[in-house]
Amino acid sequence: MPRQSKSANNKQSRGTAKNLVGGQAVKNEILLALPEAERAVVFARLEFVPLPLSTKLTEKGALIKFAYFLNDGLASVLNVMANEKSIEVGLCGKEGFVGLPLTVGFTTSPAQVVMQIGGTGFRISATDLAVCLSKCPTLMITLSRFAQEMGVQSAQVAACNRLHEMDERLARWLLMSQDRIGGNIVLLTQDYLFQHARYSKGERYCRCGCPPKGRTHYVQAWRGSN
Repeated sequence: MPRQSKSANNKQSRGTAKNLVGGQAVKNEILLALPEAERAVVFARLEFVPLPLSTKLTEKGALIKFAYFLNDGLASVLNVMANEKSIEVGLCGKEGFVGLPLTVGFTTSPAQVVMQIGGTGFRISATDLAVCLSKCPTLMITLSRFAQEMGVQSAQVAACNRLHEMDERLARWLLMSQDRIGGNIVLLTQDYLFQHARYSKGERYCRCGCPPKGRTHYVQAWRGSN
């Protein structure tokens, strides 16, 4: 087997180093897509943080102190009503970013964002994000496009919730989750599936066996027919 040259090894090491922040590998797709000059600006201002299950990243109406580039895990975007009931209107994983209102000059959040599958992320302060946006045109364009994607996702969720049966809604939700976390298995509590799959009175069970609220187990979902 031919040996790699020292220069090739050095080049590979430099490439790997470019994808590290504080010694942690960057998996977020927005960060990985940045040109080298913008990475230097943004990466210097990032802080790697654990994001356990149920961590609240933003609160409705509250000041946004930090934005997040998710590295893994899954965040749920919730619209919270006046009676404190909530409905999920979007999902965000390693493809995305939490804190979009900051990119257009707003300082508070219209929604609550909470981790539904624990993971990690890179946190950036609102002040540092503003600096990055002023210096990084690619980042600004990418976040604007992601905001459009979230708008399309919310519209699709609304249509699906209104027009589709429960099993179809559950299938959509599981596939969206799987797309954002990668792999063939999505680990979610049945309580959570019950909460987000059952929207109509009288719908008690779906084919995955979601029980009434109060019982929590983990389910596994595979893409495909098996």
